[in-house]
Amino acid sequence: MTMVEFKINIEQIYFRLLAEFVNFPSDPEYILGKMTKQIKDKYNANLVALYIHNEYDQDYHLSSYASINDSFLPEKIISKKGNHNKNLIFHQFPYGHHLKVYPLHFHNTCSAMLVIATEILISEELYIIEETEKFLGNITRIHEERTNNNNHKFLLDLSTKLFSETNKSRILTQIIQDLNILYPNFTCTLLLSQDNEEFSYLPVKTIECNSTSNLSTKTFITGECQLAVMPKEQKVYLYAPLTGKQGIYGVLQIVTDKVIHFTKKQKEFVKQFSQLAGTALERATLYENSMHQVNSLSLINDFAQKLNANLEVLEIIKLLREEIIHICQPAEIGFVLTEDSRELKLIDQSTMFFKTVEGKRFAKQIYLQLSTNRESLFSGKYSDEALPFNSVMAIPINHSSYRHGFTIILQNDEYSFSFESFKLIETLIQHATLALSNAYLKDELHRSVITDYLTGLYSRNYLESKIREDMNQGEMGVLLLFDIDDFKKINDKYGHHVGDEVIKQVAEVLLFYSGSNDVPARWGGEELAIYLPNRTLEESEKIADLIRNEVAAVTEPHITMSCGISSWVRGEKHSIINLFIQTDKALYKAKNKGKNCVVKN
Repeated sequence: MTMVEFKINIEQIYFRLLAEFVNFPSDPEYILGKMTKQIKDKYNANLVALYIHNEYDQDYHLSSYASINDSFLPEKIISKKGNHNKNLIFHQFPYGHHLKVYPLHFHNTCSAMLVIATEILISEELYIIEETEKFLGNITRIHEERTNNNNHKFLLDLSTKLFSETNKSRILTQIIQDLNILYPNFTCTLLLSQDNEEFSYLPVKTIECNSTSNLSTKTFITGECQLAVMPKEQKVYLYAPLTGKQGIYGVLQIVTDKVIHFTKKQKEFVKQFSQLAGTALERATLYENSMHQVNSLSLINDFAQKLNANLEVLEIIKLLREEIIHICQPAEIGFVLTEDSRELKLIDQSTMFFKTVEGKRFAKQIYLQLSTNRESLFSGKYSDEALPFNSVMAIPINHSSYRHGFTIILQNDEYSFSFESFKLIETLIQHATLALSNAYLKDELHRSVITDYLTGLYSRNYLESKIREDMNQGEMGVLLLFDIDDFKKINDKYGHHVGDEVIKQVAEVLLFYSGSNDVPARWGGEELAIYLPNRTLEESEKIADLIRNEVAAVTEPHITMSCGISSWVRGEKHSIINLFIQTDKALYKAKNKGKNCVVKN
């Protein structure tokens, strides 16, 4: 065969192989395998082997080979450094064969090694090397262009799918599905920065930022890809940040099933994939946040409208309780009023825990903390071994500089409450605080109208209105009318200021012996009264005697009282005027009887 024929033959072989690779896309390994076989067959070689340079270990790894002896396997690696020892490569080959190792240069470096073993020397070896270098350069360039185009198309399709979604669950599912398509033999996991228990059906975990030496943590902090090769485990760990425009939302972890080399372009593709996924997650998160804000504003608006319905204090607390339960489903919730920094008062809307001794102790403890820090308490890991609660929110009910009380919200598990829920509840309480202040002012105004300023007892007008109401709706009632004996002498001897103090002491005794339905009132001057609904005359007489004896025992200076009693019963002729006249007559009799006694009419 002439040199011209030889050149034509080798050119035709490479042209057909290149045309097949272009027109029928396939794996480069397949074409390279055909190349080594056709060269072997064309020149009757005993062996043709191609070794490709590996960037990872800087060695040459066997890519393809063709041999007359199927049992013969060349060494898989030819070291770039040192001599290419023929005996190491072909230690099973018959003695005397001509063996040559040809370095192949393309991409401006020694990128491959071609090994040929023949019975006779090939004089056209330089032309073979030249054409093989051209062929491998073209194959590599076409394969890279094809891979880049496929990657771009894949990312474009992925972006179309991801950016058409606003639901985080569907976005995560799509990301995992595409990762499984790209890397079916690898283990891919998304390590996200937020709690993701709702996605337990996906390979999604919460990233643990407990050590900066951890590669996933390092990736999350720096925003740079990290790679770790584990030869003993036969695995490679690749981490890429899920980056959006406003932050990093997690880390993509890829674990291979064997030690492989990720090229720069492969790592760049993974980085682009993770950035696309991060942007989609960011959009979904921002959308969720915006919808959450809309819902929160709507909830606040509805809540404010309900507050404007001129509610009483307990109605406001009840409404607030319902909203808090709707927002965060707490295990326990307590409402505590401080009443001008006096003793704490637990509202009935509180759950059972706060009505126990331990609950009251805890409420006092929270009160002291809020008084010290003067700001809300939000803890997902509250430290109190005596309590089963780990998540605690405590929010003051303040208006201007006045503190009405505070709300305590508890849950057993750690980090049960989100910060968004905390801020929303804090906003609701701020709105409720204004309504509570108005309700308190309304109550205070009402009390000032129906109560006596000096004694705190109800006014005579209020007493009369309650008696009329009871006569219309009730069955019976008793009116007790007290008069301080010789009160003028107290004023003359000690002064009117002491006289006022004596009246206040008597009022405290009346309040002590008054039930929740009773109406203690100041009748006028040194006269005081109690209306006892649904009581008999005999029961009322005993109460009057208790009050009279208590006043005589505890007042300073010492005084006594006279009392007149009268009653009404449904079915008998009665009226409020008649009740007053009869009670006043009984008091007059008590005075004439010698004072410091009780007379019933």
